[in-house]
Amino acid sequence: MAFGGWIALSALLLGQQVSADPAPFATRNQSPVARLFGVPTAENALPSDAPGFRAAVALDTANQSHQNVDGNRELVLDGETWTLRSEIRHEWANGWRLAMEIPYVVHWGGVWDRIIMEYHDVMNLPQGNRKFRSTGRVDYSYREGSRMHFATDESTAGLGDVRLSVAIPLAINVPRTRGAYSMAGIELPTGDPDDLLGSGSTDVRLGLAASDRATLSRWGMDLHASGGMLAMTTGEVLPDHQKHLAAYGSASLGWRMTPRLHPRVQLDWHSPIFSGTGMKPLDSWAVELVVGGRIRLPGGFRLDVAFAEDLNVSASPDITFHFRLEKQM
Repeated sequence: MAFGGWIALSALLLGQQVSADPAPFATRNQSPVARLFGVPTAENALPSDAPGFRAAVALDTANQSHQNVDGNRELVLDGETWTLRSEIRHEWANGWRLAMEIPYVVHWGGVWDRIIMEYHDVMNLPQGNRKFRSTGRVDYSYREGSRMHFATDESTAGLGDVRLSVAIPLAINVPRTRGAYSMAGIELPTGDPDDLLGSGSTDVRLGLAASDRATLSRWGMDLHASGGMLAMTTGEVLPDHQKHLAAYGSASLGWRMTPRLHPRVQLDWHSPIFSGTGMKPLDSWAVELVVGGRIRLPGGFRLDVAFAEDLNVSASPDITFHFRLEKQM
C-alpha cells in the first residue's frame, strides 16, 4: 500500500500533460553469482517516437540471506549487491538500435536486512535463516569439501562486465502499435571474477521480443513478451559446474493509468546457469515477479521504480529494488 500510494501521489504532483511509455522494466536476476552472466533485461519492441540518443542510469539493490549445507558442500549467499548501470543507446528512424551498458558493482552488508525481517513478520512470510545470522554482513561463498570455489566476506566494489547490444525491427504495423524485434548482444569479461564482479566468460545472446499496444487498448493496457538463448564460454566462477547454454524470457502487462503514470506487472525468468552443485540458488530456474511503474518527469526524463520478489524461493534474491532514470538527449 505504501509503494502504491507513493506512486499515486507522485502522479498527482507531476500533473497529467504527457503520456507514459509502454516499456518493460530493464531488470534481471541480481543474485550475486547468476548476475555475473549475460542474461539480458527486457526491452521494448516498438520504435521510439523520437529517434536519437538516450542516456540512462539504473540502480538495482538486491538483498538475500541463504545458507545450505548438503554433505560436504556448503553455499552461503548473505549480503546485498548494488549494481549501478550507466547506459547509452542510439535509435535510428528505421527502428534500429545500438546500446552499451557499463555496470559498477558493490557487494556489502547493506541496509535492508532489518526492514525485510520486519516485513516478513508482518506478512507472515518465512524468514529462512535470517534470524540465525547477524544483520549487515556480507558472505558469498561456496565450498566442496576442502575446496573453496569462491569466497567474499568483505565489501568489494568495481567495474562489472560491459554489455553491447543491437535491436533490429522485424515487423511493425502502420499505427506503430504492434511490433516485433530481433535482439542480440554480447557481454565482455571486464569484471574481476575473484571479487564476484564479473564471470570471466564471454556471453552472446540472441532473442525475439514483441510489444502490443492495440489488443487491450480499450482498457489502456499494453503487452510485452520476449525470450531467447544465451551462449557462454567457460568462465572463472564455478567452471566445473557452469552450463554453456541458458534460456531466458520475460512477459509483462502495463496500464496507462494517467498520461504521466504507467504501472506494470512483469514476470522474468531464466534457466539454471550451473548444474551438479545440489544448491537451489545455483541449479534452479530463477522466476521473479516485478511490480512498479514508470513516471514521466518534466524535461524529458522518465523514472522507473519497481521491486522484484523471488517466486521460486532462494533461486533469486529475496527482494530487489529497481530504479532507473532515462533522458532523451
